Amino acid sequence: MIKNIKKWNKLLFISFFCLFGLSLLFLRIWMLDDAVKSACEINNFEEKIQALGKENEKILVEITELKSPTRIDDIASKELNMIRSPDTKATFIER
Repeated sequence: MIKNIKKWNKLLFISFFCLFGLSLLFLRIWMLDDAVKSACEINNFEEKIQALGKENEKILVEITELKSPTRIDDIASKELNMIRSPDTKATFIER
């Protein structure tokens, strides 16, 4: 009878140890999966940042082209039929 109880105690201990080991293994796998998902999200955000940076550079170039004094002068003279004043004085009004 005592041998039978010791056998069951040993079996329960081994079972508990195996279940504990499996639970640690599953916990580790879950943590790795979570880390992989986070790494993918970070990678996607970095790609979006690069794409937005390139788009920002294009917009800045476009703004520079649109602000060009020669472009403004061409539009004023050709499309709006404006002519330059013979008086080349410029008057600046402060706000």
